Amino acid sequence: MGRWRSWRWVLVLLAAFQAASAHTQLIDGQFVRETIIVPRKMVLLARPDVRDALKLTGEQYRRIREKLKPYARESNGSVLITVGPSDDLAAVERDLILTLNVRQRKRLDEIWMWVYGAATLSNKELADKVGLSDAQRTSIEAILREWEVELLALIRETRNGRLQLEPIQKLRVRYDAKLAAVMTSDQARTFESLKGELFRTTTQIG
Repeated sequence: MGRWRSWRWVLVLLAAFQAASAHTQLIDGQFVRETIIVPRKMVLLARPDVRDALKLTGEQYRRIREKLKPYARESNGSVLITVGPSDDLAAVERDLILTLNVRQRKRLDEIWMWVYGAATLSNKELADKVGLSDAQRTSIEAILREWEVELLALIRETRNGRLQLEPIQKLRVRYDAKLAAVMTSDQARTFESLKGELFRTTTQIG
């Protein structure tokens, strides 16, 4: 798997905020988008601990690297994945996931829930499985937008061009609790059951 295993991964999104372009580093795969924060499964495939948990073959790893190549470049020892407003992130993600077998896709879904917590409830398929009502989905979207506003404020306060992990992590914990509180106790149990076997992260992103 070569030197990619030793690189830290940082995701960079080129997007328009308030009619101005922003070059924004994103922590642990949290895409800050114009309207909502979306946790992406594709970012997980760049993480060594996730690749190990999925037991990717050498051929699968090669194909994933090849699919990511148009978006990846090296900078100061890190791999930067750069996408623009015209890139179809959902299509890129679907293409990457097709590299996996059925068992791996199921485990990736579980890991995705462990890593991103209740923010994954923004995904319609998962929201359907948990049984969220339209009102609950609206609440989740509103909370995610609040999260985005605070996250953007932290980004704008950055003076050295690099986000600090600690305030980002504290923000994630606070908003994950808000999102989780939208669920009923039965829905929360369903959500937890869908997460499968505990995933212990060994990768620090940022």
